[in-house]
Amino acid sequence: MDENRFLGTNGASPVEGRDASLAKWVTKRVLFPPSPVTKANGARFIRLLKKAEVNPTVLVVGGGVVGSSIDELYGDQAIRLISFDIYCSTLTQFVADGHQIPLR
Repeated sequence: MDENRFLGTNGASPVEGRDASLAKWVTKRVLFPPSPVTKANGARFIRLLKKAEVNPTVLVVGGGVVGSSIDELYGDQAIRLISFDIYCSTLTQFVADGHQIPLR
């Protein structure tokens, strides 16, 4: 996608999101439910993070959508998330390429 087209869409993703195809998303979840191991690892990460830091901050690379392993992370008010992706979403604070993250 060229720069003018990207800016003309306000950084929206050219990929269909969950809202555009709810039936597909539901079907996928029924046929391929989230792995309990992945879910357990996400919960363990949150526990260890809170144990190690008082006010933890997590940088989420590719955070334009909430994956099944980190939905609890997005819901935990005690954890500060900085989320970005290559397109705008309600979950991202900025748009960037993972190879050139504009943070100190």
